[in-house]
Amino acid sequence: RGRHYDSLASWQAASKLTFTSMRKRFTRIDVALTGADTAIVYCFGSLHGAFVDGRVVDGDRFIDRFEIKAGLITEQDVWNDLV
Repeated sequence: RGRHYDSLASWQAASKLTFTSMRKRFTRIDVALTGADTAIVYCFGSLHGAFVDGRVVDGDRFIDRFEIKAGLITEQDVWNDLV
């Protein structure tokens, strides 16, 4: 949905308004080393939890993509089936 957060705290605050709980089950993690201290990591799996309105999430797919530089996450992209 094109959402962007400037910090982990802002993402957490927004999530509390949307979900009462959310867990991930990882099915695969792929790592591509792109330099001496850089990598791209893809995590694949499914989501399980509940929205604040009581709707249940069970098995919705997700992909998380991380860019890592010098041991730190510098960028994260998230795709999932949640509506």
